[in-house]
Amino acid sequence: MEMLRTIFTFYSSSFNTKQTKKHYINPNNYGDDLAVWLADEIKKLGAIIETENEFPGQEDSGWYVNFIHNKKSYCLIIGSRPDDNNKLEWVGWIERNPGFFGPFFGGRNKNVGREAFQLINKILSSSDKIINLRWHLKKDFDKGNEGSAGKELF
Repeated sequence: MEMLRTIFTFYSSSFNTKQTKKHYINPNNYGDDLAVWLADEIKKLGAIIETENEFPGQEDSGWYVNFIHNKKSYCLIIGSRPDDNNKLEWVGWIERNPGFFGPFFGGRNKNVGREAFQLINKILSSSDKIINLRWHLKKDFDKGNEGSAGKELF
């Protein structure tokens, strides 16, 4: 069985990592400008951005962009974390956007199409704004074992 790497990390100095903005839920909730950039790039590749009252969407620890690609609804989540040298590293993953009842039945992680990861990988790997893009297996990442990361999805 093929193992798809579903979590990505990278560095970038092109997005805000220093200035806290009034609309942040938490003081260091950076990534709104990154989410807007990703949404623009997703649109350029033909996917549809689903907007809500506030765009991009904000969570306690990051931002999200809902999009439709190949007739499937997805949610791209991004945030930041300090690395061992106290430099901010961006972290993201893709989930299905399963509707109201889906999350109660584990729908966020089911049937996430490979094409959604390929779309995001194409954007990130072809941009000069992104440094040291790495894809991680979720089972390893969740255990804190990021040594199996690679530049490829599988």
